[in-house]
Amino acid sequence: MSASGEKGSQTLTREEVAKHNTTEDQWIIVEDKVYDISKWYLKHPGGKVITFYRGEDATEPMRAFHPDMERTGKFMKVLEIGKLSPESYNNMNKVVKEFRTLRSDLEKEGRFQSSASFYVVHLLHLIILEILPVVLLYNYGVNAWTFFLASIILATSQAQAGWNQHDFGHLAVFYKNRDLNQLWHHITIGVLKGASSRWWKARHNRHHAKTNVVKHDPDIHTEPYFVWGESMIKNGWQYLPYQHLYWWIIGPPAVTTFLFVMQNLKYVFLNRLWSDFLSVVLFFVRFGVTYTYFMSFGKVVFLYFLMRLWETHWFTWVTSMSHLPRPIKVERESQNWVAMHAMATQNIIGGPFHDWFTGHLNYQLEHHLFPTMPRHQLPFVAERVKKLCESNGLPYHVKSMYECCCDIMEKLRVVAVAWKKHKDLKNN
Repeated sequence: MSASGEKGSQTLTREEVAKHNTTEDQWIIVEDKVYDISKWYLKHPGGKVITFYRGEDATEPMRAFHPDMERTGKFMKVLEIGKLSPESYNNMNKVVKEFRTLRSDLEKEGRFQSSASFYVVHLLHLIILEILPVVLLYNYGVNAWTFFLASIILATSQAQAGWNQHDFGHLAVFYKNRDLNQLWHHITIGVLKGASSRWWKARHNRHHAKTNVVKHDPDIHTEPYFVWGESMIKNGWQYLPYQHLYWWIIGPPAVTTFLFVMQNLKYVFLNRLWSDFLSVVLFFVRFGVTYTYFMSFGKVVFLYFLMRLWETHWFTWVTSMSHLPRPIKVERESQNWVAMHAMATQNIIGGPFHDWFTGHLNYQLEHHLFPTMPRHQLPFVAERVKKLCESNGLPYHVKSMYECCCDIMEKLRVVAVAWKKHKDLKNN
């Protein structure tokens, strides 16, 4: 290591930065600069997720979460302690170099800018889905069929609102305008869906930062009831050998119906997020006032849970099939941004219906590589991402929705068998 007198002008190597990877001593690399986040990470607006890259090159995740890097760089200037030597900066994986070139090309082509008409049309279709149940009940009254049909339409609205809030949460709608994206995210996930904006971000950012990595990605931590990797089986429960069977009972039916509701409330109250709480209250007031006009309070509660029951199956299968069947990595295994997501992700075939049904998350690898890219742009970059993976010996999985669902069940079964062997060896 060499220095010219000032702390910010040190010349460092990747190997030297890698040594600073403890809780008390954390350095990261962004582009050719080195930052000391040892104390600042506690003040990081995005939470402790930034510590997932301590001692590592965090360029790709920083760009993935911060669409306006020029603005971000100004805030981080005070944390800069040096720069990488030219030799060390250029000593990066071939796929990383090619990925940075691809990203630069896509930015120049305007692929990170959204279409106003796309989101206006999507919002209008959400409004129509919200109005339809009211029109149905007003004209035909409350009976078994109208009640059932209203719950299906409302579940469709909730699922589509979920994909919509996801776009705002990733700062993908208003180009480089963090504040406007965050405002609309607060509205869509709060008032339209009854959930906390900051709870979602704290959870989802971790998922994107280290996908399918133990202790980092919350989406894979469903133990003790479900275990997705053989390295995690020690945390299972006694009925785990049957997880591929009881998945149908306490898997998809429980996620948005009960699990996320409890997690939301716990997060909001522990962190005293009263503005998020107000948004959630507004959702329930809106829903309650609308439907108590047509039916008793008890039936309104039943309508709400029936709506959530349909939605939770939709949401859980779509979000599970892209990652959970793929390999689970342990915390200490380090991979570059492209390799990590290519290994941990599989796409679903495209097409108008699949795009609508999944909120364009059928292009899951493209979304994970470029989270701030508006979803309607993802189909146009898929072929280039596929070529990038193939030229660097990385997998690029595209399967039908049915195949992906089968993959989930097979993964549950394989881990269940491994758990049974583990238990038998432990008992013997």
